[in-house]
Amino acid sequence: MSNIQQSATIAELAGKIEADIRQRGLRSGDHYLTTAETARMLHAGTAPTTQALQLLVKRRVIQRKQRVGTVVGKDFDAESEGPELKRVHVLMYDHHLIEEGIFTTDSLFGLQNALPGTHVTFDFVPLSAHEEERYLREIISEAMGRRRSEGFILFNSTVQIQMAFRDTGLPTVVAGSLYASSQGLSCIDRDQLQLGRLLANYLLSKGHRKILMITRQRPGLGAGDYRVADAIAEIASSAGLSANALIVRSLPHDPKIVRGEIQHFLETCDDLPGILLRPWQMIEPIYEAIEAAGLTPQKDVAVAVADYFQGPSSKPLPYPAIRSTMTPEDQGFQWGQLLLESSRSGSSNSKSVLVPVRLEIPDELS
Repeated sequence: MSNIQQSATIAELAGKIEADIRQRGLRSGDHYLTTAETARMLHAGTAPTTQALQLLVKRRVIQRKQRVGTVVGKDFDAESEGPELKRVHVLMYDHHLIEEGIFTTDSLFGLQNALPGTHVTFDFVPLSAHEEERYLREIISEAMGRRRSEGFILFNSTVQIQMAFRDTGLPTVVAGSLYASSQGLSCIDRDQLQLGRLLANYLLSKGHRKILMITRQRPGLGAGDYRVADAIAEIASSAGLSANALIVRSLPHDPKIVRGEIQHFLETCDDLPGILLRPWQMIEPIYEAIEAAGLTPQKDVAVAVADYFQGPSSKPLPYPAIRSTMTPEDQGFQWGQLLLESSRSGSSNSKSVLVPVRLEIPDELS
């Protein structure tokens, strides 16, 4: 199960548990079911049930006490109006993010720490442009009817999605790069310019005079891709390289296609490039393509990964990779804080947060 599917399942189970508490008419301090009983009630496994209960602890719906068990939280009141934001919609394209692991359970816990009592739902944007426009119109209209009780986190969003939310006044945070025409929305993003400079300098230090940047396939480059490309061009220019030092290829998440395209490129290019890989899941077919071209990965062709989203404390990687200085839980908390600020003050008082990044290089390659 992917990180996003897992997070969505946990959020859904948590919602069912809270609905069961309300249906039973329980009040603050009343005992609730054990984990095993809750799992049976939900027809779910013990592990996701435990995580759903942990999520409700974050929301202050329940408390878990040693020797006592699970009790309804002291702040829980079935008749209360609830939190400022009653629901947060996480808007995303499943075909991009399910494969790339950007949203983790830790991110969800961080979000709930910032917004206890708020329900989180995962909404997947249709791929068709026509269906997307209608979908956005409907979800925005419904949220506007509920005034400012609903907020949105826009993941890996296109300029069209950002523009659709820009002037609505709805509490909105862009998780990723903000387009120039979408100014006015709150945003939190890794420092893409810093990311590009770090990777460009590393690949040039390995003797490459060209950089092949591989992005995930979609209609056009994203705002983050623009900034990374600008940073590479800046570094290449300062190193005295020509205008064609940067080459960009957008490829789908299909190992066979990735292998074929990269192998052909390497076999026909005059000057071997260093490879800047945005989605880390392509690393295996990239290595296979390099070997199929009669070359050695990281020796003849250096490969560095830009988009690796696990936290700083996760295990070391066997290849150079960019890491955020912010843990997934801290990032989720920051999304929640920005949503609260947007809810209280309006999107005209938007705030952008740049998260510093660092390049981690395995000892054997440094």
